[in-house]
Amino acid sequence: MSLSCGFVGLPNVGKSTLFNAILKKTVAASANYPFCTIEPNIGKVPLEDNRLELLSKISHSSKIIHALLTCHDIAGLVKGANKGEGLGNQFLSHIRECDLIIQVLRCFEDKEIIHVENSVDPIRDYDTINLELQCSDLERLEKILYQKKTDINLKNQAEIAKNFLYSNSALRDSQWDKDFVNFFNTYGFLTYKPMLIVGNVSTSSDDEFFNKIKHLNPIKIFAAIEVMLQDIESEEDKKNFLIDLGIQSSGLNELVRAAYNKLGLMNYFTTGKEETRAWEVHKGDTMQDAAGVIHTDFYNHFISADVVKFDDFIKYNGWSEARENGVVKTCAKDSLIEDGDICLFKSYKK
Repeated sequence: MSLSCGFVGLPNVGKSTLFNAILKKTVAASANYPFCTIEPNIGKVPLEDNRLELLSKISHSSKIIHALLTCHDIAGLVKGANKGEGLGNQFLSHIRECDLIIQVLRCFEDKEIIHVENSVDPIRDYDTINLELQCSDLERLEKILYQKKTDINLKNQAEIAKNFLYSNSALRDSQWDKDFVNFFNTYGFLTYKPMLIVGNVSTSSDDEFFNKIKHLNPIKIFAAIEVMLQDIESEEDKKNFLIDLGIQSSGLNELVRAAYNKLGLMNYFTTGKEETRAWEVHKGDTMQDAAGVIHTDFYNHFISADVVKFDDFIKYNGWSEARENGVVKTCAKDSLIEDGDICLFKSYKK
């Protein structure tokens, strides 16, 4: 499974700084000028899950493997990007490759850091980015409509989507049937992709700007401070550092978790002496789907799955006592898997 999120926003709003922080190492260039990120930087971010540590202790595992989220740091968009301004078409294509858009809005004042509009206004910036995504989708829909060989059903879908977009800012603003969903996903329409909003602040006094976007349900991130935290080894020292700055907690874990949930992902676990590992599945996946994440042979030759809930595994200290107490269930291939399930798959050899 290869799902990814892309950090999107105007130049110099803190995308690359946030990207560096979330990867816990500096892998993207951060500079005080527009377009310092030309090619999208890509990194894998572990989804921290305390349950893995508990399972590992019980199984005496040699290693722990977290689930990973792929993140793209995409260069800044500007007004007119859909017409090619600021290398916009190239950057829009990078967004199209992502499954989730994380829009970063600048909510801090800093005379040393240039803003392309020469003032801080997160609502204006939000509208600018959304308009560019909307215009890009409309342009793509027009091309479908004016292609002579386009199937009539496809043209009808494009016409309906076009009319909707002229009245609304995003295709995601409505419920669509399966045919439309397939159409949107096939053509990579940007405004259909799920979106999270991040308000990037520098100090707790920046609430003046952050409060303007509260109706967008943003996640508050102190991106520059998060980078500083990476140089502090002790968790206690990190906590005290944040307290001294008047910040309650790091927002990075919240962001990664929110992105994971927005993509409709959850984790099940396998655990043993060799490793304890989290595996990504979609909400609503079956046991056979989950087995296929490990290896296609497990999917093709699935027999059954032994499954125990996380709380029961911890309560009975592993597989043996869990079986003795009757909390291990044998599940068929069409049984639904749930977050936190601990699984042991059985398959036949071809």
